Amino acid sequence: MATQPRALLVAMLARPVVDCLWDVVTGSGLDVVLGRKLFERNNWHQSLSGRHFSPADDVLRKLCSAGSRITASAFPMQFNRITSRSDQRIHWQFEVRGRPSGFDPLLVDVQHALAIESIADGEKHSPHATICYDAPEHRESLRFDPIDWLVSEVQLVIGEGTSRGYRYRILEQWPLHAAKTQAGAQLSLL
Repeated sequence: MATQPRALLVAMLARPVVDCLWDVVTGSGLDVVLGRKLFERNNWHQSLSGRHFSPADDVLRKLCSAGSRITASAFPMQFNRITSRSDQRIHWQFEVRGRPSGFDPLLVDVQHALAIESIADGEKHSPHATICYDAPEHRESLRFDPIDWLVSEVQLVIGEGTSRGYRYRILEQWPLHAAKTQAGAQLSLL
């Protein structure tokens, strides 16, 4: 795992969601298979921007300003499986059912806010949360009972190496607008 500080905009998974997903990981023995390669569960997140390595203060100010411009609405995601994929390394990730209706509007909003701050960001994002960036092997898809998460805020985080491993520290956070159901009542998921 990288030790160079990096800043990015994310949606950190809510603690109850992390706890439920952790039960899936430990119940299937994946924590034992991955060992120290397992991405720290307190870092589990949905990426919304590219990474900015060793960011200067002006970059952090621009990221913070971009975050404050986000006007998207909260939306639900439903994790239901663990998959593996390969780029240069083998990634294991929590996948969601379908493509959440609020996901693309949030990404468009984030990209627009970054562009206003003159921050180039061409990364593509899919709805998922990474478990491991460098797994020892591919795995068959592991399905589990759906775990709901209401994506309700965006955080500016900086990842840093510590004596306890790589950790994300929240620098700033912004709530998303309240999500409404068809009948107009507020939606509440984990």
